[in-house]
Amino acid sequence: MDIKLGARLWDEDTLPEKRARLDKVAAETTSSSLGFRVAGMRVWQGARGGCVDGKASDGILSQTTENGQAKDAKGDGEEDGYKVYDKMYGRKFTADNVKDAVWEYIRPSHTGVDEGLATGHIKCFRLVKRFHDDVSAIEECLEKQESRMISASILFVYEGDPVARNEAWAAAQEAPKSQRGAKTADHAEVNFNGQIEADDDGSLDEDDDDDEDDEDVDDALPKLSVTKLIDFAHAKWTPGLGPDENVLQGVRSIRKILLDIFIALSKQWKEQL
Repeated sequence: MDIKLGARLWDEDTLPEKRARLDKVAAETTSSSLGFRVAGMRVWQGARGGCVDGKASDGILSQTTENGQAKDAKGDGEEDGYKVYDKMYGRKFTADNVKDAVWEYIRPSHTGVDEGLATGHIKCFRLVKRFHDDVSAIEECLEKQESRMISASILFVYEGDPVARNEAWAAAQEAPKSQRGAKTADHAEVNFNGQIEADDDGSLDEDDDDDEDDEDVDDALPKLSVTKLIDFAHAKWTPGLGPDENVLQGVRSIRKILLDIFIALSKQWKEQL
């Protein structure tokens, strides 16, 4: 899931015509009210023959048209089927219902993978907790930096296949504690370029000597989920100007939504016991 950050979507070099167009997009979407909007997402639906929108998928992707309605397109894998939501899908939400888009990503309403109620709840608990902690780490990091990022995004990725996910979880539990805690496997990455990334304490350091060791750990453990801050074409350091509140507004809104979803999941689980 790609979350586009910021209420202001243009920088100083943007032409007036484009500024007006981007301001219109922000005003008509959650970019203005919450500081972010859903720019698109792709959800695993199961192997060929699974169910997408209640129909036999046979490797079909379900996409959205310009008005946010579903349309079908061939899948990009021999036996893979995903439900794909384009940028227009996210533009139809308001501050009151954008949480529904996050729910749809975390717990798809139509899926060809029958995990059972209990297993599905466990998956959602783990995902929401990990995503919430990752976004909190990004928020803490950005609050300590004086920078400006226009049109940056938070990218959320998780393992959608139940078998692969359970294997990854088992491997993570069996690994030594120090290996499970490696930031590349379990924490958000905040990369401005190939040499700068967020340390465990949230600070940005250059030429980290531990990079190669972290990459080895990353390769050794299958991933359950990954959260990254991406798209830095219009990013720069701004000493003396303080943190980037334009971006932080969206980060904080996302963190709150994830917390609300976690609380809702807890309530649902208790009601079903």
